[in-house]
Amino acid sequence: MSRARILPAAVARFLARRPQVRLTIVEGSRAELVEPLRSGVIDVMVGALRDPLTEPDLAQHRLFDDVPAFYARDGHPLASTDPAGADMARFPFTLAPPGTPLRDSFEGYFNDLGLPLPSVPIESGSVMMIRQVLMGTDFITLLSSDQVAVEVEAGWLRRLAPLPGRFARTIGMTTRTSLLPSEVQKEFLADLKDAAADCGTHDN
Repeated sequence: MSRARILPAAVARFLARRPQVRLTIVEGSRAELVEPLRSGVIDVMVGALRDPLTEPDLAQHRLFDDVPAFYARDGHPLASTDPAGADMARFPFTLAPPGTPLRDSFEGYFNDLGLPLPSVPIESGSVMMIRQVLMGTDFITLLSSDQVAVEVEAGWLRRLAPLPGRFARTIGMTTRTSLLPSEVQKEFLADLKDAAADCGTHDN
């Protein structure tokens, strides 16, 4: 999710000082990236932090807090309403897989309302896939505003309702506890922190 604002801002800031450095950015789910992180193929992973973190060989560093929201296509039956949880529960969802922070928030939201969990016929960690599903159906999803900012600005998707603030998730950096960063790596990690501070917390 960090690719929307934080990571590009950090990369631009960093390369303005270090134009000779080459960066490799690998996109994927946490499950796909955690082993390359452990083995040293990648040096830092940016995304939703785990609470509690049960992996002693990894260290987490907070960047900002994010409150996700429910989204659907423009023209969805709920698009011009102020839907309650019971209204959204009538529709199918496309979501990240079980065990991810977004999925936990989705389940916690409907459980707190005492509602049965809505159907989730399509599970995907790809925002591109979720976007395409939403645009052609009446599915709903739960994502960060930054993940679909372009689609909302283009008028393809619309925010239906935010999650309550208690479901905020922490976005940050995960590194190996054994990592001894070089000066160049320290600069980039500092740029990530500065970019997050400049963008501020998300006004979902």
